Amino acid sequence: MTGLVSPVQHTEDAASAESRLQSLIVSCDLGASEWIREDAIAKRLGVSRTPIREACARLSSKGLLEHVPRRGYRLPPLSSHDLNEIYPVLVELEVLSIRQRSLGPGGVAAKLRSLNFDPLRPPKDTAAFAAVDFAWHDGLVAGSGNRVLVTHFRMLYTRVSRYIHYYWTEPDPQTSADEHDQIARAIERDDTDLAIALLRTHRRCGLERIQRLIDAGP
Repeated sequence: MTGLVSPVQHTEDAASAESRLQSLIVSCDLGASEWIREDAIAKRLGVSRTPIREACARLSSKGLLEHVPRRGYRLPPLSSHDLNEIYPVLVELEVLSIRQRSLGPGGVAAKLRSLNFDPLRPPKDTAAFAAVDFAWHDGLVAGSGNRVLVTHFRMLYTRVSRYIHYYWTEPDPQTSADEHDQIARAIERDDTDLAIALLRTHRRCGLERIQRLIDAGP
């Protein structure tokens, strides 16, 4: 029979739609407070409305979309209040990962150096900047060897990914690279307190910059 979609194909379509729609949201390709028009998004992604509807429900559970009864889904506005609720928890998970690192100081430091910004090959666009930054911080948390910690970090990072991407609209990779390197060096020396202090400063500066951008408006 033709025209039928197998359960496997349906699942793949829904997963692909979710991933691609999430990319549009995170990259700020869709504006804050913008309503999701299922027909337009389906046409843009080349799928039917059903996987888009399912993707919206999943992304709403992740906090990337807001569900309004009888209206549909929309992107939540970028808000300092929302950011200030999530960001500190994200930082504390990173702090905990430094305390629990399982690879040994040298192993974690070497991994972080391999993930850091390469000054000879700087990222070409905002998405690339954000990807490198995520990879570095994710590597820091993964160094804990704690799967629960990693899972919760990635879940919260997804929540703030729009804000992180917004930060990289004014990229400063050299400053981030230097700060990342200082943290890695402290870990390599097994100076946990210094590594945590440097991480908190690094994250606080990033938070303040994002807040300034939000306050300044589009």
